Amino acid sequence: CPLYHATMSLERFKNILRFLRFDDREERIKSDRLAPIRFIFESFTKHLTRHFTPYETLTVDEQLLPFLRRCSFVKYIPNKPSRHGIQFWFLSYVDTRFVLALELYIGKVGNVVQRNLRKNVVLRLIDQLPNNVKQGRNVTYDTYFTDYELAQALLERKMTSLGVMNHKRSFVPSELKVIRQDM
Repeated sequence: CPLYHATMSLERFKNILRFLRFDDREERIKSDRLAPIRFIFESFTKHLTRHFTPYETLTVDEQLLPFLRRCSFVKYIPNKPSRHGIQFWFLSYVDTRFVLALELYIGKVGNVVQRNLRKNVVLRLIDQLPNNVKQGRNVTYDTYFTDYELAQALLERKMTSLGVMNHKRSFVPSELKVIRQDM
């Protein structure tokens, strides 16, 4: 776009971008990996549901944004098309794909492995919704998030859920585990 070239040169833009900060290094919490952009990120996610009320169908999914630079929470997932990146979890409205809640995976918190990560992620995303939107919704998710405890927690919030279930999961009753035989 000629407007950008008329404003400043590419080298000037790179220099400004290199020194651009959204926080104060001395006041930042050292254990918080998201500290340099936490204020901007939380301000953005807080305003996602401000002017949009979804109907009853919501979905939770993950996305790996390709990124291979110096960052403490770049994740490696070998079965994705771009294996290195920043992982986002998001709650969106099914029909328009409008993102209602967003969370960034920043790795271990305090060198402690997080338990029930899948369930907690979905519940944190749901809890970002306003109270008038939470009840009476159906949340759809894939195999990664499907869990019996998550379904129970959503029922307590007066929400239904639909997920793809792997027959090898521990919460599946043995009566439902069907062994396929080739004919």
